[in-house]
Amino acid sequence: MSVSHSTWPVVLMPYNLPPWLCMKKPFLFLSLLIPGPSAPGNNIDVYMQPLVDELKELWDTGVNTCDASTKSYFTLLASLLWTVSDFPAYANLSGWSTKGKLACPSCHKETISTRLSNSHKEIFMAHRHWLESLHPFRMDKDSFDGTEEREGLPRSLTGEQVLTELKDFEIKFGKLVKDNPSLPYNWKKRNGKTKDYLKGRRDLEEMGIRHELHLEPLSNGKVYLPPACFEKDKKEKEKFCNVLKEVKVPDGYAANISRCIQVKPTPKMLGLKSHDNHILMQQLLPVAIRNILPKHVRSVIMKLCRYYRQLCSKVLNPNDLFNMEKDIEKILYDLERIFPPSFFDVMIHLSVHLASEARLGGPVHYRWMYPIERYLGTLKSYVRNKSKPEGSIAEGYLAEECLSFCSLYLASDVETIHNKTSRNHDDGGDDTVLPIFCMPGQPIGATNVVKLGYDTLGIAHSHVLEHLNILSHQNPKKRKRDLQHLHSQEFEEWLSDYVDEDMTSRDNRITSDIETLANGPSEVVKKYKGYIINGFQFHIKDVEKNMTTQNSRVILQALTSSFSSARDNDPIVGDVTYYGVLKDIIELQYSDEMKVVLFHCDWISSGSRIKVDENGFTTLDFRGLKQTKEPYILASQAQQVFYVADPVRKDWKVVIKTTPRDNFDMDEQICIDDVETHLQSDTPMGPQLVENETIDMVRGDLDGTIVDDDTLVAATDKNQIDHDQGRICECSTYVLEQGS
Repeated sequence: MSVSHSTWPVVLMPYNLPPWLCMKKPFLFLSLLIPGPSAPGNNIDVYMQPLVDELKELWDTGVNTCDASTKSYFTLLASLLWTVSDFPAYANLSGWSTKGKLACPSCHKETISTRLSNSHKEIFMAHRHWLESLHPFRMDKDSFDGTEEREGLPRSLTGEQVLTELKDFEIKFGKLVKDNPSLPYNWKKRNGKTKDYLKGRRDLEEMGIRHELHLEPLSNGKVYLPPACFEKDKKEKEKFCNVLKEVKVPDGYAANISRCIQVKPTPKMLGLKSHDNHILMQQLLPVAIRNILPKHVRSVIMKLCRYYRQLCSKVLNPNDLFNMEKDIEKILYDLERIFPPSFFDVMIHLSVHLASEARLGGPVHYRWMYPIERYLGTLKSYVRNKSKPEGSIAEGYLAEECLSFCSLYLASDVETIHNKTSRNHDDGGDDTVLPIFCMPGQPIGATNVVKLGYDTLGIAHSHVLEHLNILSHQNPKKRKRDLQHLHSQEFEEWLSDYVDEDMTSRDNRITSDIETLANGPSEVVKKYKGYIINGFQFHIKDVEKNMTTQNSRVILQALTSSFSSARDNDPIVGDVTYYGVLKDIIELQYSDEMKVVLFHCDWISSGSRIKVDENGFTTLDFRGLKQTKEPYILASQAQQVFYVADPVRKDWKVVIKTTPRDNFDMDEQICIDDVETHLQSDTPMGPQLVENETIDMVRGDLDGTIVDDDTLVAATDKNQIDHDQGRICECSTYVLEQGS
């Protein structure tokens, strides 16, 4: 609840629900509330014993339950699949200590760790275990931890092995029990700091690796610290923070990350929440480091970001997970070649097991902490009496449960917690009319009615083909390119005459929808400042100037035909991606119930205004962009992206693609064939490097640091050097002199 008070709720989540209901607030059960003011520690077993007994009953015998749909009774059985917690709480729940030299619960007793005598911490750098037995990196001592790697892959610990290891031990629950037997390995029961820069250099010397980064003694009694390849100077830090400071994301996509960024006087990030770090790591970090780190450093960081991006997909392909297991192995040993040993604590090491866990447990959305953290915020909001927080939470939870139960008996047209629409819900459209009029969506904000002379929107496919055939017979010598141009000019008038002729002959070839379309829209149209469609919330560019969100960026995936030269007669058909900025939202009224919504945008699709760099990022230049001849698209065709300032080219923008937050594509065949279409954002791979390429450990474009040797010793002993502030610590008791 606060720094001085810790309340532990225990929540049950049923998983036999569709994705759009699972892990949502109405279906979370508060089964236990462990009171504060301190954390329960190992006493959590005592508190959870009644809950464990009930879960055992549900697994062994079940309970007699009524089926409301069939009005019959059945025996309900349930199983506990897994527990969801942060890593420190994992130790209390599982009984395996997450500290010390065997901190990894997946590698268990086969965990390989090293104790750094200068940094005073356990590190986990044995990721070469996952390489093939004859891989050259296994024998490369200098690039890694100073040893040759001859061990094989750690074997996974099975449930039967756990029972075998602990079967002869009788454990009493509770942390006050003093006579429990000593358990093997890291078993406790049967049931991050800054990486010190100077200490890290001493660790390198002691391990006998990366000699180019060792402290270099000078003739005046001082020592020189060469700048490492991952170092940044103050200007580069300012560039990094400036990119994040200007970030605006779509509505509902993430929090306002820019509020956590400080550029002056000292560039730094502060106050980031867990989901902020999630978005930063997976999407924004690759953009921000594009030009401030050497190629080999940013390449491996971008690959790590992409790994987490793929891991957090809404749909996971088992075949892709096998490839991801191989990818993370290479990423981690590439990181070992670059960053200091003190970087590799157990949290970095755990990345190697995540893809394997996803193969066993499925998509990570059902096992991560974000829904729980949001629910904890709801529980905290129940507290009215801060002297009795647990009582307030229990009372608020019971009151809401009662109201939720009563709401089931209200009429279906009354909005309750059970039928509440999603954040960006549209009406779904009308399937009984012509597809052009079957457009979902709902406007946002005030409506502006104006009189405009827009052309008729002619979208009737069979009549389009018929008109093209007529033009082809009338103009047999014209090229297809000229015929298409002629068609776009004459189709509206031809369709109107075609409908009039049909009505005169009374042949009933024209439906009422086609007649309405041919008559054209009203000259009086409606203009909106915002519109919700396709699961996105769009705003026009002028509205978002004073907003912290960015909802005016549009992408259109189109199948178009083009001609490589004026002489070509056969068009080249292919996919073209158009990137735009929404300027206006217009509703054309064809009849009382038939309407068409258009987006008026500035577009870029090709030419010098769009570039794809070596990192795989698409960048755009909208400066001085002239309006195209066809600036309008159907609102139903629009998808949303957001643009981030390009740190390489001034005034250019980097494109980041998104998908709707509530989009769950249940088409099994699509899920199997093309998992990439389900990614919320496709993160580029970064620049590609040669497998055994020699990397520079020292940045030649940065100045090193000269440090007095006595100061170095004192700082090492008292832990006064702060690497995050650059290699110079402004401390009144130490004097560090910038060297050349």
